Amino acid sequence: MVRIAVMDPIAGPTRIWEAVEVTTIQASEFKAKCLALMDEVARTGRSITVTKNGRPIAQLCPHRPPRAPSLIGLHKGQIEVEGDIVSALGSPRWDALK
Repeated sequence: MVRIAVMDPIAGPTRIWEAVEVTTIQASEFKAKCLALMDEVARTGRSITVTKNGRPIAQLCPHRPPRAPSLIGLHKGQIEVEGDIVSALGSPRWDALK
């Protein structure tokens, strides 16, 4: 197992991602065990590389659903601000200043 440190632009600080080792299998064996291998990939989340004459030709990897769209700007143009949202409410002096 390989540990990789990546700077995530959204989360900020460095995150540690763990990469699982990839299993390789010959195309003839893949053809015979295709359905069982698909179940294994779905269960374990590990990718399988299919080789032909020792060269990789395909990769079977688990399905990952698409990421949700960013919430930043989701309601742009749909919300209207009315009144002053910056000034303090109630008395002109805050309790902390007393």
